[in-house]
Amino acid sequence: MVFVKRDSEFLREARYVAGHTRQSVRHALWRVEQLLSKLEGGEPLNNSSTAMQLSEAREELRRALRSFGRIEKLYEDDSHG
Repeated sequence: MVFVKRDSEFLREARYVAGHTRQSVRHALWRVEQLLSKLEGGEPLNNSSTAMQLSEAREELRRALRSFGRIEKLYEDDSHG
């Protein structure tokens, strides 16, 4: 019964992290697509707004990578405990 409880807790935490990660990646992708659309439309991207948007997208993707690391750590902790 202890294993079932641990598995349930692990799955709940993994789903939570995965949901936030998915949201961050989608938002970062949206930002990049908006910038690409401007570029394809002939707009110059050499401005502070573009730099800020790319920086925010980069940070969202970094957070997503850290989230994947958390999921891996949960798995490792669960498999060793």
